[in-house]
Amino acid sequence: MSYNSGTPIYPFRDSISEDCYSAKFNKKDAIALFTNPQSGDTFSVDVQYDDNGSTLTKSYPISIVGSKK
Repeated sequence: MSYNSGTPIYPFRDSISEDCYSAKFNKKDAIALFTNPQSGDTFSVDVQYDDNGSTLTKSYPISIVGSKK
């Protein structure tokens, strides 16, 4: 199992509330990042964002759950 490193997707909705950033992504776009995803697989996904003109990157763990329908 692998994922398409470097393939950007963009949120269709995002918001900032105090110190919390929330972003919503299209499910098909997110799943398309992964080649043959299997339940139980875990990946690290990098999220880039702009902070007062500086581009910052943070990594988040993503776990594949459930099955394809």
